[in-house]
Amino acid sequence: MLHYQIYENNNAKDWIVFVHGMGGNYSIFYKQIIFFKKHYNLLFVDLHGHGYTKLGLKDLAECSFKTISEDVVKVLDHLKIKKAHFMGISLGTIIINTINNNFSERVKSMVLGGAVTNITLYSRILMEIGYSIKYFLPYMSLYKLCAWIIMPKKRHRVSRQVFTREAYKLGRTEFFKWIKILRKIGISEDTKILNKTNKRLYIMGSEDYMFLPIIKDEIKKDKNANIHIINKCGHVCNIESPQEFNRVSLNFFNNIKEETAQEIAG
Repeated sequence: MLHYQIYENNNAKDWIVFVHGMGGNYSIFYKQIIFFKKHYNLLFVDLHGHGYTKLGLKDLAECSFKTISEDVVKVLDHLKIKKAHFMGISLGTIIINTINNNFSERVKSMVLGGAVTNITLYSRILMEIGYSIKYFLPYMSLYKLCAWIIMPKKRHRVSRQVFTREAYKLGRTEFFKWIKILRKIGISEDTKILNKTNKRLYIMGSEDYMFLPIIKDEIKKDKNANIHIINKCGHVCNIESPQEFNRVSLNFFNNIKEETAQEIAG
């Protein structure tokens, strides 16, 4: 089973499930833990090969976003959480979308920060080049290069440092296993937004130049999706602008909770 960490709030009924990005672990949400545990029960999951999870992608019979999402749902089953809000960053947003596609009954709503739903041709070419030269360069050199391409500005430095530090723990084998399935973004059915019945909020940095244009186009086709753009902020918006990220996310989750209560009241 995937490693998880919970923070229970005896005064709250609802849960928020947090899913981290590539190379990270639940600690990337350190600026969300103190804030959200006052309002909700929190569940943080370390994905395969990340953080304290011993299970790697190399241990799976099939490496796909669907099998990865199934293992996240198994944690919910283990904790007897029938339905939850979800919050993800970068890679975590792909996993959450896959959960929503296949287990929509487990999802109350979604906050998707630095969301990834597809990649540009330029990004795909870079990914293929990186994968093709994997035997010639240390994997951390490729990771640092990717981090710099996605988060190039001086004010993105802390985000780069956090993810680079945690990526050392991932290891070469797991790193390239993840890169292999990330090549399927926008191609595999697993990564497409097939279920649009649950409400989602995209929180994007104005400087997230690789993914923001794609998300802006995506919300035009989804009546249950909204977007909040944080000014002068990059890809990992929960670290770079935590106060605004937390405030906007909490308002969204609270609005969903109120709407649900009104529906039940009739």
